[in-house]
This record gives sequence, C-alpha cells and structure tokens, in this order.
Amino acid sequence: MKKQVLLSGIASAALLTISSAHAQDATEEAVSVVGEVITVTSERREADLQDVAVAVSAYTSERRETLGILTTQDIARLTPGMSYSEFPNRVFLRGVGRFLNTPGSDPGVATYADGVYTSEASVIGLSSLFVERVEVLRGPQGTLYGRNSIGGAVNVVSRRPSDEQEFEFRQTLGNYGTSITEAALSVPLSDAARMRVAGSSNRHDGYIRNDAGADQAQADVRFYEVQLEADLSDDLDVWVRYYGSVADSTPTTGIQIDPYETATYFGSSSLLPSPTFGYAGANPAATDAFTVSHDYDGQYRLDDQHAVTAAVTYEFDGIRMRYTGGWQTYDFFQDSDFDRSSRVSYPAFGIGPVVEAGRIETITEDKEFSSHELNLSSTGDGPMQWITGLYYYEENTEQSYDIASPNQAQLGTLLNSFTLAPTGVANPALNYVDLGAELESTSWAAFGQIDYDLTPQWRLTAGLRYTSDEKHGRETLQYMLWAPFVAGSLGYGPSAPAVEGAFASCCALDATPSLTGQGPNVRDVSGEWDGFTGRIGLQWRPDDDTLVYGGVSQGYKSGGFNLYAFTPAVAEEQLIAWEVGLKQTIGDTLQVNASAFLYDYQDLQIPVQVLSGPVVRDNFINADEARSAGLELEVIWAPSPNLEFYGTYSYLNSEFTDFCCTVDLANAAAGAQDLDGATMPQSPEHKFNLTALYRFGFDAGDLNIVGSYSYVGDQYFSPFNTERYLSPGSGQVDWRAVWESASGHYDLVGYIRNATDEVAYNGLEIGSADSGFARRVTLNPPRTYGIELRVRY
Repeated sequence: MKKQVLLSGIASAALLTISSAHAQDATEEAVSVVGEVITVTSERREADLQDVAVAVSAYTSERRETLGILTTQDIARLTPGMSYSEFPNRVFLRGVGRFLNTPGSDPGVATYADGVYTSEASVIGLSSLFVERVEVLRGPQGTLYGRNSIGGAVNVVSRRPSDEQEFEFRQTLGNYGTSITEAALSVPLSDAARMRVAGSSNRHDGYIRNDAGADQAQADVRFYEVQLEADLSDDLDVWVRYYGSVADSTPTTGIQIDPYETATYFGSSSLLPSPTFGYAGANPAATDAFTVSHDYDGQYRLDDQHAVTAAVTYEFDGIRMRYTGGWQTYDFFQDSDFDRSSRVSYPAFGIGPVVEAGRIETITEDKEFSSHELNLSSTGDGPMQWITGLYYYEENTEQSYDIASPNQAQLGTLLNSFTLAPTGVANPALNYVDLGAELESTSWAAFGQIDYDLTPQWRLTAGLRYTSDEKHGRETLQYMLWAPFVAGSLGYGPSAPAVEGAFASCCALDATPSLTGQGPNVRDVSGEWDGFTGRIGLQWRPDDDTLVYGGVSQGYKSGGFNLYAFTPAVAEEQLIAWEVGLKQTIGDTLQVNASAFLYDYQDLQIPVQVLSGPVVRDNFINADEARSAGLELEVIWAPSPNLEFYGTYSYLNSEFTDFCCTVDLANAAAGAQDLDGATMPQSPEHKFNLTALYRFGFDAGDLNIVGSYSYVGDQYFSPFNTERYLSPGSGQVDWRAVWESASGHYDLVGYIRNATDEVAYNGLEIGSADSGFARRVTLNPPRTYGIELRVRY
C-alpha cells in the first residue's frame, strides 16, 4: 500500500505540473531527448548508442546533472539488472558479481577508467564535472573486455580538455553540514595542445547518530586531476591524465540491527568472552538503524592515491593503432568499533578477572597495479570492420586484518598451551585475530573481433579472446584465545594470576594446528588459469530506427584465493549467455530498448563458513552450477518538447541449480543444506525506476522539475535464503529543480533525495559467534536536501 501511495503521489505531481504548464510560455527551443545521439565506446570504437548490438546503458554528464544521478548507487538504481554494495564495494550485473573482497578474489564486473582496468568500483560515482560519460555493459564481455568481465563491464570516460578556454565552478550546501566545492579550468596551450585542471572537496557530517561518541558516516574527501592532450601531427594524438584523492572519514559499514547477545558467555567459536554478556543496555540500532552506541569512533582513510593514465593514437593506411595504459597506487586504512556497544568492562561471572568489552577491527591495504593494452582497428568504410589487440595487467597487494581488545592486558602475554610458560612472543597491539596477506597477480590476453555486413540490413559479429592469469600469495595467520575459567583446571585463569595470558593458536591447511604460541603460521599459495572466450552475434536493421540483435557469448573469471580461508583456492568461473534484444526509436517521441537473456553459470566462487577448532573460518568453494534468466526494459518517452519520461524495469530469476551441501553456522542445527533452487545473492527479482521531467520556458532561462521513484525488490546477501540474510525491498523518492539561465553561464539546483526517509540496505553480513551471528548492514543515506550553484564561462 505504501508503494502505491508513493507512485500515486509522483503521478499526481506530474499531472499538476503539466496542467500548470499550460499557463506558461513554453520554450520553442526545447529539443526532445528521443533520437539524441549518445556516442559510446562499448565496442572499442565510437558509435551511436542505438547502433550498438549490446545491452548497454549510458549516462552523459548532462543527463546526470539534470536528473540528479550523482553516485554509483544512483547509477545502480537506474540501470536494469545492476546492484551495488558500498561497503565492501561490489557491483553485480544480472546476479553476477563478487561475493568476497579479500586478496586473490576478483570482481565479476570489470570497471575501466578511460580504458584502464581497476578492481575498485568507487570511480563509477565520480562527479559529472570529471566524468563525461558512464557506460554499463550488461552480460559477459568475453572478447573486447576479457579480464573479470564475466558479468559485464563499466566504462568511465573522463571529460577531456577543450579547444577553447572554459571555467566551471560548483558549490553545494545541504543538511548534515554538507559542503561540496568543485572547480575545473580548461585552457588551450597552442593550436595543437590543451590542458585541464580540476579538483573537488566533499564534506558532510555524520548521518548515523551515535549516543556514545562521534556520529558515523562523516565524510571528508578531496579529489584532483591534471590532463594534457596534444595533436602531435595529423595522425598522432597523445593524452595523459594524473589524478589523486585523499579521504578522512568515519566508517558507514556494519550497523548491528539485532539486539546484543547477553545470554551466552563464551560461544563455541569465540576467542574471547562475549562483550555484552549480562549487559542491561539495549542496542539502539535494533529499533532505529540510524542510531548506534559506539564508544570508538573509527576512521576510514585513503592516503597516497596516485594514478597516471595515458592514451596514444596513431592512424595510418586505414588502420588505427592505440595504446592505453595506466598505473595506480594507494594506501587504505579503516578501523571501527567491532563490539558495536559502549560497554566498558565487566568481571567474569561477577567474581573473576575483568573482561574488557572494547573490541576494534582494523583493515589496511596497500595496492599498486598497472594495465596496458595495444590494439589495431580498421577505419575504412568497407563491409568488414575488425579490431585486434594484446592486453597485460599486473597487481601487487598487501593487506592486514586484525581484531584487538586494546585494554585486555592478558593478550600481551602469549602462553605455551602445554607448559603454560610465557613464550616471549610479542603481541603489543593486543590483537586476538591477526591476519596478513600478500598477493602478486598478473594477467595477459590476446583478442580479436570482426563485424561483417552480410547485406545492408544484416551484420555478423564474431570474436575470440585468450586469457591467462597467474597469482602468487602468502598469508600469515594467528589467533589468540583468552578464556577465564575455561582453563582454570590447568592452573590458568584467576586461580593462577602469575601466568595470566592468552593461548596463541595457528591454524592453516598445510600445517598441523599449533597452540604453542611460537608465532603466526605462514602459508604460500599459487595458481595458474587460462581459457578461451568468445562471442557470435547477428543483427538486423530493417530501417534506421530499428535494431534487432541476438547471439551467444562466453565469460571467464580467473580462479583465485581467499587467503584467510581454511581451504583457500577455487577454480575459474565460466558463463555462457544467450541474449536477444531490440532497440527501437518511434518518431521524435518514443525510444524503447529491450533485452532478454538466459545464463548457464558454472563454478561460482562462493565463501562459506566452517568451524575450525574454536574459530570460525571461511571456506572458499565452487558452487557447481547456477542459472539465470531475465528481461530488461529502458524507455524514454517525450510526449511534448517540454515533457520527458524515463523508465527502466528488470526481471531476474537467478538461482543455484547444483550446490550441495553446505552448513550455515548461524543455523547449524539445520545441518548441511542442499541449496539447489536457492536465489543467488544480490539478485532482486524486480527492479524499476520512473523519472518525470518537465521544462518551463522563460525569457530568462529554463526551469526543469524532476521527480523520480525507484524500487529494488527483496534480495538475499547469502546463498542461504533465510530471513537473517534478507534485505527487504525498498523504494526511494527524489525531487529536483534545476534553473538554467538563458546565457548558459549559471545554473541553480534545489534537491531532496530520499524524500520519504526510507531505510534501505545496500549491504548485509553476519557478525561473529559471540554477537549471536547478529545482522550488520550498510545503509543508504537518509533524507538529504540542499542547493547547488553552478557557474561556467
């Protein structure tokens, strides 16, 4: 009923807008977006979006600014079949994505920034001041985009320097202390060279209230770039871009929405006693997800991010040769309140040593990677067009994951579990989980694709790619067990304070578990994978306004590791996709793009949990088979020059068809479960968006009123389809008013996002055993509003 009320409200508002418009002097210069030429590079050469036989959604900077498509989450809400989880950042397309973010586990949707592959999806949501266009290609891109594009690819194309001097300044002010300042300057250096310099600062206060400390989800992010572009000759062009960013924020991840675990003192998979055992305080987030009680604020920090991208294009004898390459490095740090409470301490069972309740989770990552591609493509007008190329990628990652109880002094003295004598092994951070990982990864590929016009109406496409991947990793792992009274019969605990300390436990696949406390276990893992992928397609264009296409394509994702898992290695994934589509333009008023697909998905890489002694560990396994089928629809309707409607819808039926037998530790009593027929994670069955825009024309400029409603259906964040892992369906209403001056030099924007203040999850995970496997979620922002001024010359 609530959804019907929201939809009715938008429809009524649109009708009122249309009615009032009759009294206005509507501009005669307004141009319908139907038939608007949007140039995309999804096939590695420039083409009209409506001429590309691929299911692709494109968002130009102009459309993003008018409709208010500001973030990666916005793009995901509007794109059929796409979902995005912010922390950890995971993109899914048609149920295909990434279920794990540890080193050695790759995305299932490839992201390219100006042709350079990156495993970080945050670049998708860069401001339109920096980004000219975002293209979302749905379905496996096994020919032209080989690396980890088994589910699709996202191309982010930067705004380039202009031949004329241009300056743009933007200032946004909003609730939660929001202040966004952006500026860009493009200048010609000569007739053949030009430069662009741009930067931004994005700050806002926390929108997750904390009754025991600083509010959470506060942000302070700065981004900057410099571009140089030169036409060295009539045939040779060079473009270079440097960019970097700095972030110093508080985490937005892991809001525990279940009550505290107060009944269990020491769970079967606990390393320390429950921090909330016997606690009388209530978890405020259990009744209001936007209110927490954390006595540790935490920090999200990105330092020393530097990136260089270059493209060199040379044309000769009907051939274009292009090199695209880039290098990037960054340091990442995040810590947060792991116990999710403000409790300080309590005596063990009321009489024993003090149990310190404060727990801190810390993740660090240092990454450096580079990507290089050299391709040759035809530029002639003949019936055959072709492209071929070579690709190379290299990545080096160091990551650590620690959980500490910084006031539990006993963790600083590690004991031999047999003699109870101190080992002398240092644990100065008082960690009880101490994991480290290093990974070296390389990938290379050779590819080619031919498009051949059989007749003026029929075109055949065929492509093939060979990809080879190699990974080498090393992990260090150590757990520290401190359990007052548990070992009291051995003389350990309050009865023997002189040897008060912690047992060190090292558990790894290739070593006998040790409790001697002599240091962390070390394990080396490596693997090589390769495979052929390809594409065969046929398209029919009976007239200039109609494109019908169909074909089969294959996707590949390399095998890999979860370096913290009990069994770490998995085989490569394979996917075969059958797809048919239609792109239809009807006059100047209607544009319809539709597609239907069927996937046969093999060896999905799935993390599951197991109990290893007293510790919960991940297993990384391959689910044998899954199948997906779906329909997608994108419609633009402009019934008048001043009125536009945008609509998208996707239906997705995505399920495991051969996946047995796995235990859900949060429901261990159910035993090993056969998951055949279970819905795949992050695969909402229904998803749609409706956006209406009306343009009032005045002598002084145009006023655009935009209303939008988007809905994402129920989705699970685990292969286990139980209530515990369910994110309920949710809708979002946005309003936007954009004043565009007649001179084109000034814009004024007013906005309300999530106008009905809906609570929606974009991520969900299960906590540790001593929390009672409590649900922890990442939230979409609450209602926000503000104004934005844009000035350009």
